[in-house]
Amino acid sequence: MREPPNSFVFLFLFRYIRTVGHIIGNYIYTPVPINNKTVAPSAEDVTVIVPTVDPLAPTFSACINSILAARPAFVFIVTASRVSDGDANFERLKRDWQNVPSVQLLECPVMNKRRQLCTALPKPKTFPNPVTIEINASLSLPLSLFPIAPIQTSNHELQVTTPITIFTDDHIFYPPTLFPSLLAPFSPPHGSRVGLVGTSINAKRTIPTFPLSLASLTNLLGALYLHRNNHHHRATSALDGGVYVISGRTSAHRTTVVQDPMFLEAFQNEYVSVGPWSWGPMNADDDNFITRWNVEHGWEVRYQDVEGLKVVTTIGDDGVGGFQKFVKQNLRWTRTRWRSTARSLFGCERGKGSKTQPWCAYAVKLSWLVSFALLYDAALLRTCYLALRQWHSEEPIMRFFGMLALIIWILGSKIVKTYGYFEERPDDLIYLPACIVFGYFHSFIKLYALLTFWDVEWGSRPLEDEDMERVDEEQSFDDCGSGEEEVLRDAYGGRQSLARQSPSCRLNEQEMAEVQRDAYGGFLSFVRKHLREMRGLPYTGK
Repeated sequence: MREPPNSFVFLFLFRYIRTVGHIIGNYIYTPVPINNKTVAPSAEDVTVIVPTVDPLAPTFSACINSILAARPAFVFIVTASRVSDGDANFERLKRDWQNVPSVQLLECPVMNKRRQLCTALPKPKTFPNPVTIEINASLSLPLSLFPIAPIQTSNHELQVTTPITIFTDDHIFYPPTLFPSLLAPFSPPHGSRVGLVGTSINAKRTIPTFPLSLASLTNLLGALYLHRNNHHHRATSALDGGVYVISGRTSAHRTTVVQDPMFLEAFQNEYVSVGPWSWGPMNADDDNFITRWNVEHGWEVRYQDVEGLKVVTTIGDDGVGGFQKFVKQNLRWTRTRWRSTARSLFGCERGKGSKTQPWCAYAVKLSWLVSFALLYDAALLRTCYLALRQWHSEEPIMRFFGMLALIIWILGSKIVKTYGYFEERPDDLIYLPACIVFGYFHSFIKLYALLTFWDVEWGSRPLEDEDMERVDEEQSFDDCGSGEEEVLRDAYGGRQSLARQSPSCRLNEQEMAEVQRDAYGGFLSFVRKHLREMRGLPYTGK
């Protein structure tokens, strides 16, 4: 008998060592127990920040009520002024919560999740100590030279004062007893270096299985997506303590980490850069950024999944048109994975994350880069056929059963991650063939996401008003008559903001804050351009 082709053996082992390892990891996973013998954080030590662009959605009140049932010290609801200004419904929203002392309602000038989250956090105008950003080997700039204007809130300056801050989406529902379990990893003595904790996120199956419909399938696809993520998190947490990302749907943070001025500045001004090109600042990828930030700065990241304490969310339940929205969500999530996985494996933190969390690096990050289901399965079948033809050239029946066994193995392995879900809801197994087909269709989504990785917008969230606001500002500048004109390269997508310092053109506080923010990014682009020109290199960046 000849030696089997190395290609088939490699492809098979590379994928299914991960599968077996994840099964073992899920079996041995244990959450951090609640330690009643130490002074651990409690609900009174928690502030919950809820950014929203749709505060009048039917599920929003239920979301806030579920959070209040867990009894945090404060709940900050951060809306966007473009949504709420001039809207009588906003006044109704304020009336709904005015009798709840722990609830504070704030506004952010733009519809941007990162900026909305930072609205409730301190926003220093300058860094307390000079911080240097290396542009290249020959030039560095002290960041304290460039003032960063604070985001204006609707009333007065508010900020988080509790030791733990929780970021949560506006369609999340908490169990009343969530906090003792979620906060357990922060407990001393072992929790002193924990900066970020996540928990199991599960989908609320709002559309029944029968009658069969595309809406029900979409709801199921969303539920399975979250269930697979939980499967990954439990396995990597058990095997090497790694978590590739803590979901932004609900994440608990050590407040000193997210109040760090360096974090606030970097969080609101993250760019995607490839050579001389850059795109940003980022709106999406907030949870990936926060996870990487904690790993890079030496904070531990924990995943806490306690049986019976499940955070529930809505996903894929938009009825008519829901499938199209879900595909757009998948496209945004996949673009995020391309950007974040590349940074995690090959970026500045690779020396920390990949070396200290080798299983997570292999089984989640590296494997994901090559995990095009349609192409990978086809490669497995092709190499298996060639191997069987080499092994059993005279026995076609053996080749047939060998191929059949591999096909059964491939299809069976696709329900390993979601076995627990189907065990609870066996009726949904009727959609299993459609789910497998969608998995193959996702290969095209993944390829398209790679080719459009530079798209940093949400896609499935109504954030167009942010761009419209900048268009309105530029139009207002153009109507201001003559005056000295300073062109600042806009950090958003390479457009230009025009600011004229003239008595006939006064900028309001919001516009001035935007100009000051844009000035910093524009100055860096200016320096980069002239450095390349001095070296005789073309400048094609934004």
